[in-house]
Amino acid sequence: MTDPQEALRNFKPSRSFFVGIDSDGCAFDTMELKHKECFIPNTIKYYGLQAVSKYAREVAEFVNLYSEWRGINRFPSLTMTIDMLKERPEVRRRGVKMRSTEALQRFIDSGNVNSDSEILNAGYNYAITRKDTIGLVYLFSAYRYPGNPQAIGDHVGQFVYGRKITGRLALRLAVGPEVTTFRVPIGGSTQKIGGAGNAALTYAFARSGVRLSYIHGVSEGSGVFTGSNIDEAIATWSRQLTRAWNGSLSFGYAKNRQILSVSGLASPSYNTWLAGAGLSRALGRAADFSVAYEAQIQNSNVAICSTPNCGTNYTTHQVFLTFKWHTRPLVLK
Repeated sequence: MTDPQEALRNFKPSRSFFVGIDSDGCAFDTMELKHKECFIPNTIKYYGLQAVSKYAREVAEFVNLYSEWRGINRFPSLTMTIDMLKERPEVRRRGVKMRSTEALQRFIDSGNVNSDSEILNAGYNYAITRKDTIGLVYLFSAYRYPGNPQAIGDHVGQFVYGRKITGRLALRLAVGPEVTTFRVPIGGSTQKIGGAGNAALTYAFARSGVRLSYIHGVSEGSGVFTGSNIDEAIATWSRQLTRAWNGSLSFGYAKNRQILSVSGLASPSYNTWLAGAGLSRALGRAADFSVAYEAQIQNSNVAICSTPNCGTNYTTHQVFLTFKWHTRPLVLK
């Protein structure tokens, strides 16, 4: 038999561009055969939809063959089929319990990676003059991702220097090594060794203050990666509103990159502009509560999601509720 790939291997380009025709559903009428005889029967089988198979077929055929979503990626089409099927009154009347697609949605929605974080830090501070302090800090961060086997442990040790430049202006600098471990290897590596640092410049007014800060290091991924290298600069204005309440406004920029580059694959990155506002209240001497809003405008060098006509930028709105508890500083003499 003649090698069917021989013509392609011997092909000599005569133009600087290439025109290709998708055979599946374009050159050949195979879309209906593929979905009706392969994909849809297996969707019914593995999602336990036998009791509503008639309606499952109708919805799946509509999504994949007879709607504006024809040709959509098979994973978003599956979640769309299940979600639309749940809304059918015939399905509701039969009381069929549908399997959750939450884990699949997290897998296909690359713009929203959920994470759980546990953070531990300890430090020592020493005043060498009335205006200068030095210190050592150890910070451990554990990042977990629901529905994803990856887990990250991040160890940072830093030398810290602080200076009271004037009665209102203060500077803080911190830098040190960072060791990051991965449960699931990335590009064959289970560990990354690098450096982390941060800086802050603060100016105090009578009842308010301005803070400029910068951080570099490993983060949980900011909703777009399972772990990322982050560079972030933030400007914050804060003011004491009442005896118990404080308010703040912030504006900043962050760049997130894949935590390790994989050879042969494009390395995605996200550039994000941030703006937000918040309120906080002290709850005694050892705890405080805060609520905040933040808008993020993200731009990427790759498509942000896997659905058709997906762009490289989007805007998100987030609300945060935070409770913090801490012990009093321990004075070593």
